[in-house]
Amino acid sequence: MDIGSIAYLTLWLIVIAEGVAVIILARTFGAMILGTRDAIERDGLTLGNRAPEFEGVDPSGTQVASRDLLGDWLVLVFASPSCRICREMLPGLHQLARTLRGQVRLMILLRGSLEDARQFPLSDPLGILAIGYHGTAERYRVRVSPYVNVVDPEGRIRAKGLVNEPEHIEHLLSEAGLKHPIVLRHETHERPKEAHA
Repeated sequence: MDIGSIAYLTLWLIVIAEGVAVIILARTFGAMILGTRDAIERDGLTLGNRAPEFEGVDPSGTQVASRDLLGDWLVLVFASPSCRICREMLPGLHQLARTLRGQVRLMILLRGSLEDARQFPLSDPLGILAIGYHGTAERYRVRVSPYVNVVDPEGRIRAKGLVNEPEHIEHLLSEAGLKHPIVLRHETHERPKEAHA
C-alpha cells in the first residue's frame, strides 16, 4: 500500500471518528437540555386539556376507572416501583391526603403490576392504582417519577410538574386555584426549592 492510500484511509478514519464524536455530543447535549426541570415541566398535556381516562387496579384487586374519581379535585402522582423518592414521600403524602380529605383525592398511579402496588404501604385516604408499564403514563406524556397532574372536578388538567416532596404538591394545588387553608398559605410565598429530575 502506497503512502497516498494510507493517507486517504487515515483521513476517512478521522472523518468517521469525528462523526461518532458529534453524535455522542449531540445526544449528551440533548439529554442535558431535556433532563432539566423546565424541560420536564413542559412535558405532559397542555393545561386546560381534559385528562385522559384510565383504569387501574387497587391493591385489593378491584378495578377502578378514572370516571369513578371525578367530582373532587384529583391529584395524580405518577410513581415507579423503583422510585426511591416516591417511597420517601409516602408519609408526607398520607398526611396531605388526610388534611385535604373531602376536597381533594390523592392517588398514586404506579407504573407497575398489582404485586408492585401491594408493596407500597398505603391506606385510606391515600389511594394507589397499578396502571401497568405502558398506557396511562404515556397518554399523560409523563416520563419521570414522581410527576403530578392536578385535575379539577370537571376533569381538566389545571397544574402539573415534577415533585420531590408534598409541599411541591401544595404549590401545584395553589397554582391550580384550589381554595384550602393549607394551599392558600402558598399564595404569598415563593415556590419551594425546586425539584430535580
